[in-house]
Order: sequence, then structure tokens, then C-alpha cells
Amino acid sequence: MISRKYRIHAILIVTFLIIVIYPQYSRQPDENKTTASTAAALEFLQLVDTGQIENSWLISAEYLRNSVPLADWKAKLAKMRTDYGPIVERKRTAASFTAPADDLPDREVILLTFGSKFENQPDAAESVTLLLVADSGWRVVGYFIK
Repeated sequence: MISRKYRIHAILIVTFLIIVIYPQYSRQPDENKTTASTAAALEFLQLVDTGQIENSWLISAEYLRNSVPLADWKAKLAKMRTDYGPIVERKRTAASFTAPADDLPDREVILLTFGSKFENQPDAAESVTLLLVADSGWRVVGYFIK
């Protein structure tokens, strides 16, 4: 039997682990949401990869289209893709719920991270933020490459 002194330490350690691990676990979207949001992100990324930048803007969430004019979107993505070069490989590495924008407080937002290799940047991370839109599913509201 474990002595009282060690039981208290064990209880404190278990409690600490629960406090640290549970919040990380609870931020993970369920498999259906992860699958659906990943499919939407990959559709979006395919358009960007093939130079269909205007179409990528058109299928994004209204929130993004209202925030970033099409001309700015085209210029930023064209420059980004010129700098990085064509995509060589992409693999999703993380999916988590993220805080919604201030003006969309009651919406579900998922952040997907992809480990990506580009011709000019072999070690990059692409972040795609998606918003659950009631009538059309997951739609992109943000795209960044680090």
C-alpha cells in the first residue's frame, strides 16, 4: 500500500496533469469537423496551387471577401507564391478550434496547419483558418505561410 505522504503527491500530480492536458484535448475538433474542414481547405489550396487565385477568393467565406478586396488578395497571393515557388508536398499536421473574430463571437472556427514543402522553401508551414457557415459548410477566412 502507498503511504499517505506519497498518495498526496500522486493526487497532486494527477490533478496537475488534468489541469494541463484537458484544455488542450478539449480544443481538438471531432473527426467529422476535422475531415470536413480539411476537405474545404484542400479544395481552396488546390485553387491557389493552380493559380486560380480569384476562384480561391470566390469560394472563401463572405467574412474574408468583405475584409480583403479581390485586387489585394490577388496581389498578396501572387507575390507569396512567386516567393515560395510551386508546392512540392503538403501534409496536415494539426487541427484545433481557435478563437473567433470579435465580430463573429458565436461561430465555430478551426485552424488547420500543414507542413509544406515549396520549391523555394522546403520547410514551411501553411495555416488555413476556416469558419463554419450555416448554409455552405466550412469556408476559408484566413491563409498564411510561415
